[in-house]
Amino acid sequence: MRRPGHGRIVGVTMAARAARALVVAALAAAVLALPAAPQTGTVTEQPGVTVYLFWGSGCPHCAALRPFLDELATRPGVELAAYEVWYDEESRELYRRVAAAHGSEPEGVPTVFVAGGMWVGDSPASREAIAAAVERCAAGGCPDVAGAVVRGSELPVVPATERPDTGGTVIEVPVLGSHDVGGDSLIWATLLIAFVDGFNPCSLWVLTVLVAMILRTGSRQRLALIGGSYLLTAALVYGLFLVGLFSAFTVVDYAWWIRVGVATFALAFAIVNVKDYVRLGRGVSLTIPDRLKPRIARGARSVALESRALPLVVATSMALAAGVSLLELPCTVGFPVVWTNLLAEQEVATSEYAFLLAAYLVVFLIDELAILLAALAVMRIGRLEELHGRVLKLAGGMLMGVLAVLMLVDSNLLEDLTGAAIALGAAAVLTAAAILLHAGAVRLRPAPEPPPRKPRPRGAHAHRRP
Repeated sequence: MRRPGHGRIVGVTMAARAARALVVAALAAAVLALPAAPQTGTVTEQPGVTVYLFWGSGCPHCAALRPFLDELATRPGVELAAYEVWYDEESRELYRRVAAAHGSEPEGVPTVFVAGGMWVGDSPASREAIAAAVERCAAGGCPDVAGAVVRGSELPVVPATERPDTGGTVIEVPVLGSHDVGGDSLIWATLLIAFVDGFNPCSLWVLTVLVAMILRTGSRQRLALIGGSYLLTAALVYGLFLVGLFSAFTVVDYAWWIRVGVATFALAFAIVNVKDYVRLGRGVSLTIPDRLKPRIARGARSVALESRALPLVVATSMALAAGVSLLELPCTVGFPVVWTNLLAEQEVATSEYAFLLAAYLVVFLIDELAILLAALAVMRIGRLEELHGRVLKLAGGMLMGVLAVLMLVDSNLLEDLTGAAIALGAAAVLTAAAILLHAGAVRLRPAPEPPPRKPRPRGAHAHRRP
């Protein structure tokens, strides 16, 4: 027996269900009819792999890298997308956004992006890493970060753990940020040139004179304050000089004649330094003039021995360091000219230049800082003999000559550890050979004949034979 009103309830329920179904279907149709919104917050995986190259028209390193990338693009599943950024404003803005998606900033050209990885410049290590990333992702399945930016997606920064190996070693430097020292094509040349540049006989002579004067007081505090302020000021002045050189090189468009001019200057610098080993002080010489050395010694004595308040002494030592640094420039100008030329040719970005400049100054000061710390430890210091200075000038001249030849033949040889090691080894061999040849020539040189003996004058009481 059916309850009263039961049929009416069932009919209402079925009608409600049908209405809900119609509403859901209408909403689904409306959603499907809407245009697809751009994807945000994800990195799509595209079939195959695309290599994104950002380059500049007239950039020699871009021209050298392009055939390698063109060869990669001939492989199955690999495409190359190139964007010129020096003269195309839209491509330059795209470069900025793609770099930001990789947690970086535009750092110069050429720059390559593959599957979440970013490579700036051209070096054997970066080429190997790019080829490995392309080979791994050619079949698909790798994140196309740059491609997502090109298609208009707004992406989060790619975590460092998800980026492919760039063929280098990333280090974190306070203030200067993270830098890939293994993939950096100029870090090894920077360390080599700065290390040899630091063994400058002019600056070492001045420092040893100053430290010897301070040691007479027997005060470690005085030695630490004066010596430390002297080195810091010298580094600051030298750093400003390096910045000025780099700015001068980057103002003009880089061309082949600049490299030839710098190489010629370096060869002249090398010849004068080698000459100073054999005949120091004769002819043209890249050293502190002898007439100025007594003034420097008097200035060092005034700073070290006069009884004045320490703040005034520190200020005086800083003034002395600034003046002496300018006098020392002829002794060492060849190395910063060659180094800044390499950086200008590579077209490094401002952030990368700041990192390389900091590395240069730290290595440049290592030998002088070691001298100061040793003097603080034992409260004594040895003297820089003339022979030591001549050998240092010979070694510096030989390395400068090797660098000049490499610049003329192929400056890219200096952009990795192997090239820097070859340059250092060649300079060491040439230095040793020159020392041995000079020593042999000195031994074979006939001894000078003694001057003829003058007859003894006869006095008034001299005995005369009849």
